[in-house]
Amino acid sequence: MSFFSSLVYYRPGPPPKVTGDGLSQLIRGILNSEFVTDSRDTLEVKFGDAIDPESDEEDEDEIDWDIAGQYSLSEMIDALSSDQRLICRADVSFKTPCDSLLDSISRRDSPENEVDLNPDCMAIEIRPVKIRRLENEEPFHVGWASMYFSGYGYLYPWTLRDVVARAESSQEMQHLMQLCRSHWPVAGSMADPSVVALRKRLGELWPYDKFDKPWDWCWGVVETG
Repeated sequence: MSFFSSLVYYRPGPPPKVTGDGLSQLIRGILNSEFVTDSRDTLEVKFGDAIDPESDEEDEDEIDWDIAGQYSLSEMIDALSSDQRLICRADVSFKTPCDSLLDSISRRDSPENEVDLNPDCMAIEIRPVKIRRLENEEPFHVGWASMYFSGYGYLYPWTLRDVVARAESSQEMQHLMQLCRSHWPVAGSMADPSVVALRKRLGELWPYDKFDKPWDWCWGVVETG
């Protein structure tokens, strides 16, 4: 059986309004960080109304993308720059993140798990965000935009808290987290009772001490196998 995991940095709350130009600025910030190379990667964009929760169960294979293909990051920026149309779906892959970015969330030769955890790609997604562990029957819908780091393997013996602590100790990850927060900020406020209740239902998928932590981007995980 092949296990696959994505460490997900997601934006909670109502769907953000994302334009082509706004997405291009985030791609530019990632390129300028020098944590990825300007290689030919995948860009898929669908313009339309802001991200719609009613499209949650949409068959992604049937999306009629307005932009779809292999582009260098510079070409992605040129294609999206100054475009003020709203985006309802987007996938931007970065196939060559630097090793120093991924080392903090990689695990190899663990005596407790012969299956290594090897994230080797990152991406930005504009779509409903769902997180889950292997033992969860149903995923939790937690947001509408995310940056994620994916590869073969699964967390055990690490917990999500372990991985988040490792990620947030990395200067490279801290830089990318700040890019996400500054481009698509979340209004800073204390979580209301319904949000606190959701976080409690997440169990170990909530990797923070306080359930009433003010709204901001959060870490989660998707494990499959």
